[in-house]
Amino acid sequence: MDNADLNVDVLLDEYFSGLYGAAAVPLKRLYAGVEAAYCNPELYEKNKGVSGAAFAWGCLGTAERMAEFGCLMDEAKQAATTPRERRNVELFDLAVWKYMTAGRAQYASRFGSPIPAVQAPALSDAGGDPTRVAWDKAAPLGGPWFQRGANQPASRKLSGRIAHDATHLYLELVDPCQTKKLVVSSGVSAYDDWELFLANQRGLPYRHFLAGPTGMVVAFLDGEVNWRMNVPHLEHGVRVASDTAAPDRWVARVAIPLREAVPGGAKPGSKIYLNAVRVASPAVSGQNPFEIATWVSNTTVHEVDRLAEITLDK
Repeated sequence: MDNADLNVDVLLDEYFSGLYGAAAVPLKRLYAGVEAAYCNPELYEKNKGVSGAAFAWGCLGTAERMAEFGCLMDEAKQAATTPRERRNVELFDLAVWKYMTAGRAQYASRFGSPIPAVQAPALSDAGGDPTRVAWDKAAPLGGPWFQRGANQPASRKLSGRIAHDATHLYLELVDPCQTKKLVVSSGVSAYDDWELFLANQRGLPYRHFLAGPTGMVVAFLDGEVNWRMNVPHLEHGVRVASDTAAPDRWVARVAIPLREAVPGGAKPGSKIYLNAVRVASPAVSGQNPFEIATWVSNTTVHEVDRLAEITLDK
């Protein structure tokens, strides 16, 4: 231990003893435990590609660590003797510990909810044309679909189907909305659109495909090029057949080359990970600023830690 380490330790002792008195030791141990996990490079190396809440609570604030920290928090509450010590421990509880327990509880709730797993059947060659797919033989993206970030059903009964033909991944996405109200945005987003998130795992890197009412498509690489986000992917080869002829039904049929679906490409027999998201304008949804509905529960756009597992049949 060098002088800098000694100085920091002395300062921490002064800080915790000055604020918490008899409760200083357990609170300092709690603080040191959180810091040790957060600053442990082995945890980051071991869990490459895991991000967001999945990393925060699945790798750092694990159930075991949180149980240990909870015991230290209880010990600190019991150890505090003076009104000042009890008040400061209560402030630590309110400002730090309760946020941690709420985050952990939210994570446990999210990841306790089922994540879909679908077998995408291999159909006859459609040549990358989504209008030639035998959609009656495609696998359904089972419902219900969900409100953004929640486990409650979406306001409209969205549906979808999925298949492949060894060269392309095909998705049919259906929204029973008033098609005359659909908004066409110059960049496809922010609405009205369907957004697909595809990856080789539940985490970075992933690919993001967006399709609008006119059949316009844009695509982005996220975390794939020097970990940059929203890198335009111009040579995506995606085709969309958008059908808004019915007054009460928007159907988007999408064909994505398997070589472009995920980083490195996909092939029959492999697994990929997917979420489908519908971003609806205020005109369509009646919500301001917009409505987001997702196939996978407890998710929203760019949350890829709960992507559904898709097996591409041989």
